[in-house]
Amino acid sequence: MQEITFRATPKENTDFPKGIYGVLGIHWGVNIIDLDCENGDALDLDKFDLWQYIGFHDKHGKQIYEDDIVQYKIIISNPHYGGSEKTGDLVRAKVVFIEHISAFGLERINIDLRKSWTSFDFARFYGMNDFEVIGSNYENPELLKEK
Repeated sequence: MQEITFRATPKENTDFPKGIYGVLGIHWGVNIIDLDCENGDALDLDKFDLWQYIGFHDKHGKQIYEDDIVQYKIIISNPHYGGSEKTGDLVRAKVVFIEHISAFGLERINIDLRKSWTSFDFARFYGMNDFEVIGSNYENPELLKEK
């Protein structure tokens, strides 16, 4: 059975200290969240964004969460997709939840693939590449800019 865990970040319009916090509990019925930090008990859930652990670890054993930014090498380039990447190129991607397929996936950031970011099922590609978490959209938004 897959472990289901979350981490939380305060929304911009709150006075809670900026940071990424472990979630100890979520009480959906009363809209309360308990965080792993000082003064983290019984907080208003609406003041936080939640990011789910996707069930995979990076090459260093770090848990991968939704909204993380990962980096990996292209193993085999595929010209049929119309992209400019070559075997061995480093790719950055943001971990996202893809609603229409109900799966976690990657939005590629620094590759011109069909002139837009491309989402694909994370599980199909895990193990084929050495993914490394290099940051998160919350802490490192500059990593989302194309090279």
